[in-house]
Parts: sequence; C-alpha cells; structure tokens
Amino acid sequence: MDYNKLFLSLFNRDKPESIEAAIKLIKDAGALQIDSIKVLIAELKISLKEADALILNSVAWIQEWEKTERLREDIENVFDKLKEDEKGTN
Repeated sequence: MDYNKLFLSLFNRDKPESIEAAIKLIKDAGALQIDSIKVLIAELKISLKEADALILNSVAWIQEWEKTERLREDIENVFDKLKEDEKGTN
C-alpha cells in the first residue's frame, strides 16, 4: 500500500490539527511504525531521527514503545556479541 498517498489524502480530507492527529490517522489506516516513519520523512522532509522520535513518542504508538525499545536493545546486544566474537577470532 502507498501510505504516502494515503497520508496525503487523509491529511487533505480530515485536515488534522497536529502531527499527532496525522500520525493517528495513518496508524488507524493500517500503517506500521516503519511505514509511518517513512511517510513523515517523505512528506514533512524531516530526518529519520526526527521521524522516529515523533512516532515513538506519539500517543498513537505509545503502546508499542516498550516493545520497540526491547527489540532495539536485543539487536544492539546481538551486534555487540558479534563484535566480541570477531575480536576473539582475530
């Protein structure tokens, strides 16, 4: 699904009063966190870091925050272990 087009059509139709309301519209339409981040980057011309912060701190995605942080920590731990293993073999 092209969430950029959907975002624009929802934004133009519903005229949300804030970024928060716009994020909720796109989430309610079925977008995943990553889709929402991509839309914000493309449509608002903001950085990945800014879009990620907006999504993670939005009311629409707050329930997913803990899971996302846990996943990021797990991924970071895997990379750290890989680095340690690599150092041990050199």
